[in-house]
Amino acid sequence: MKRTVTLLLTGLLTACNSPNNTSQAENLTGNVENCPTPTETPIPLASPPENDLPNPFNFFTQTVTGNQDTIRFQTRDYDLVYCRGNREWTLQPGTYTPTPDTTPTGEELYDQLADPPYQTVQFQGETYQYRTRLDPNPFENMATTTEAERVLFELLPPNQDTPITRELYTVQDVRNAEIGFSLAYPDIINHIPWGDKILWSISAPQGEGFTGIATLLTYHPDTQAMAVVQPEPIQNQIITDLAATDSDPKILWMTTKTSGEGNPYLPGLGLVRYDPNPQTITPHHIRNSPLIGAIPTHLWIDGEELWVSTGNGICQVQWQNSQTQDSWTCWRYAVLAEPPAEIDLYATSGDAEAATTLEAVAPLEILWKTPLLNPDATQHRYEIYYEEGFVATVEEGKSDWSDQDWDVPPYFAPVYWPGRQWHWNGNRFKRGFDQVSLNVVGGGPIGIGTTFTYPENLPNAHAIRGDLTLLELTENQTTVRHHSGWIAEEGIDPYITILPVDPVENPEPNPLEEESE
Repeated sequence: MKRTVTLLLTGLLTACNSPNNTSQAENLTGNVENCPTPTETPIPLASPPENDLPNPFNFFTQTVTGNQDTIRFQTRDYDLVYCRGNREWTLQPGTYTPTPDTTPTGEELYDQLADPPYQTVQFQGETYQYRTRLDPNPFENMATTTEAERVLFELLPPNQDTPITRELYTVQDVRNAEIGFSLAYPDIINHIPWGDKILWSISAPQGEGFTGIATLLTYHPDTQAMAVVQPEPIQNQIITDLAATDSDPKILWMTTKTSGEGNPYLPGLGLVRYDPNPQTITPHHIRNSPLIGAIPTHLWIDGEELWVSTGNGICQVQWQNSQTQDSWTCWRYAVLAEPPAEIDLYATSGDAEAATTLEAVAPLEILWKTPLLNPDATQHRYEIYYEEGFVATVEEGKSDWSDQDWDVPPYFAPVYWPGRQWHWNGNRFKRGFDQVSLNVVGGGPIGIGTTFTYPENLPNAHAIRGDLTLLELTENQTTVRHHSGWIAEEGIDPYITILPVDPVENPEPNPLEEESE
């Protein structure tokens, strides 16, 4: 028999107040009159474009621009504008215009892979052309089974017909580093000015044993000297953006991620600081820093301030002291909806019977939607935040990473368990939008107790993004309270907002740390 309860969405009413940051308040700049006016109605949650990954919660930044008054973060569907004068955010309909899709197909694709086109960079008033390529090139003759043995970087300085060529790494280097078995095409490239040099970062996609070694390369136009650096801690990372400080010596900041078969984005080392003298790497990721999101993608540096956007929110960091909590001010993306007067709440995404009825008195916070990969399925539900939650037991337990024959990255959970894609925030286990791997060839995102029904591909899960309280963890079984439930999508009109993140008071140690000892 169903019972009626009241839904309380804790944190949202107080979250509208900006975090206390006296140092920023004393140094406000910018003219508020030049900031955009908030829209009269909330910005609806957009549907994914046709032929795109079916993820309505894609909040990754595409571009960042700024001036003395505002900083604008453009996502695929929304503009988030930070007003420097009053430290407030305005959400606007998206104005991002993607580059026209000129992706070649068929013979054109093989022609470009066989003879990669040059890209250009402007530096000190001159135009430089560059490209990466595989050698030997397996795409020059598809009738052969040629395997690429090395990756080359080629640079054409102004008024020069013969490129300067530099070997970056070989397939044996990849194997020796134990990060893969074959060379992927290294087409993930960023560049920035680096004093009197140009600095490039070069990475390759990852999956099914194909990969590359993340590489930093500098070029001095006066001497035509090239230098290659491949810091070991980031060898298996994909570098997505670069920013350099104006300090002396300069410090390089990078955003990183990883990928895999069917997973276009997976967490990596996060925000990485690189000090060239001496060469040191300092990672800031979801498990060792206040970073609000597991996958940062874009940077904007302004004096002592470093802005970092992730798939789950945005952080402003006083980068000189980035390893202290007080140096971080973060905001998270949230999807809300005004609730109907009464609504059925299900304990899992596939339950036939509702567990209870809610009389909602606060905005619903929508965490996820299912099914993700089958838009023609008739059963669609939203996972929502529900403080009381439900207790769930799954027949999957823990195992120690020490049982593995490979080095476990520091951004992994302390032990292997069903909630390994959640992170401990000092109070509960949480999972951001960008911690949900899409698994586009594996049936969709995996949550607590996820199962699939074929051929309909309907997932049933206790939780995909709901907060977790760990109740019991053994080698064979896991019991959690997931602070979420599921509702039918009918009559629900989600909209997006951005909310301040307050540090957890009196944080508790991660209970999994004890499990791993």
